[in-house]
Amino acid sequence: MKSNRPYFLFLISIIFLQAIYAQNKLTPTYIVQQIIQYNLDLKVLENNIRIAKNNNNLGLGAGNAFGMPSSNASFLPQISLTGGSPQSPLGFGQNKSKQEYSNPAFNVNNQLNNTTLLAPSLNAIWYLFDGLKMFNTKKKLNESVVLTDLQYRQALENTVLAALTLYYQIVSTKEYIRYLNTVLSIVDLQKQLAQDKLKIGTASETDVLQTKIDYNNAKAQIIQQQSVLIQYKANLNAMMSKKPDEDFDVEDSIIVQTTLDYQNAISTLDEQNSTMLITKKNMDIDMLGLKEYKSSYFPKIGLVGSYNFSRSTNTIGLMRVSQNLGYAAGFAVSWNLLNHLSTRTAIKNQKVILNSDNIKIEATRINEKTNIFNAYTTFKSWTDVWQLYNENFLLAKSNLLISSVQYQKGHTDYVTYKLSEQTYENTLYNKTVAVLNAKISELNYLKVSGTLIKSFTK
Repeated sequence: MKSNRPYFLFLISIIFLQAIYAQNKLTPTYIVQQIIQYNLDLKVLENNIRIAKNNNNLGLGAGNAFGMPSSNASFLPQISLTGGSPQSPLGFGQNKSKQEYSNPAFNVNNQLNNTTLLAPSLNAIWYLFDGLKMFNTKKKLNESVVLTDLQYRQALENTVLAALTLYYQIVSTKEYIRYLNTVLSIVDLQKQLAQDKLKIGTASETDVLQTKIDYNNAKAQIIQQQSVLIQYKANLNAMMSKKPDEDFDVEDSIIVQTTLDYQNAISTLDEQNSTMLITKKNMDIDMLGLKEYKSSYFPKIGLVGSYNFSRSTNTIGLMRVSQNLGYAAGFAVSWNLLNHLSTRTAIKNQKVILNSDNIKIEATRINEKTNIFNAYTTFKSWTDVWQLYNENFLLAKSNLLISSVQYQKGHTDYVTYKLSEQTYENTLYNKTVAVLNAKISELNYLKVSGTLIKSFTK
């Protein structure tokens, strides 16, 4: 141990050099693209959009929210082909006749009568005016499509937020493992140094045993963090519909944006925030529902037409065959003048619902402004904390270098050196956690400000 220079240079190389990975690294933009394309929960919501678009047609009443037939009027006529009913079915029948006359010679007693009946009809009705309900219903269906799009967007933002949080947890854990490997290398170096000192009588066996304990502890930490890393990767793979054991690499460090525009996020809340947009769209739909109810005050006017054919036969009686064939056309007018005040009650209730919608909008606006404020202040505080912890980390790194050299020269004992090493470990952990929390708070801010997807799909 004549010179400290080789040991000092080796220690510096351990602390400052980082591992180089040959794996293809996934980027946040790639993660967002994979989520949009392959996430199964989002696929279900895409089907909801398709259903809303299917229902949004000129038939209007041809299908309700569940795709079932409805009797409401629409822009298109209703045409039906009928033939028979439970009271007068198409087909044949038989009955016994008993008839008594003043002249017994004409009496009929239990005479069988075989009958046939054929009476199909083609009917059509086309409402030309229904109090403008059909127009308001069409607008309501248009808004329902927009609502499902907004609901998809909100779900996409939540899914992307969860995926990117996992992504940066992977980055943070990877970085922390890299630091722990540095600590492991330093502890291994100290273990060899303690053994060398024991051989020449300048250290005790206690130091050697303690360095072995420290080495095992450092190695155990790495194993634990590697397990956490594997679980994070499996969870992220699941969100991208990939196999849980499919390995990948990520960026080496977390980069935090430091220019969040708080005032712009507040001023554009009504146009950008998904929760706000959904709340306002629900009110738009309820407003159109009020107009639908009001249309019941007006008459319904339509064109009707029918084409009928009927033929019946009997084996007894004066009329053996009866046949009719023809058409009818004209107007149909209906006006519900009194329906137990049902329309009036529905309108009053709908107005109360709209009042509640106004309250919900204001409550949502307050909540989302609070969320933006909290996300912004959380981001600022974690950014400040991260800068302080980063400064502590640099100081602890320098202190560890000095303490290591002093221990190697024999100017201090292992306990004093160990305190420097523990300080270094604590500061690197605090630094890693702080930058991760700063990034997660940044993601939350981007989500509530409505710019999360845009920020990662440029």
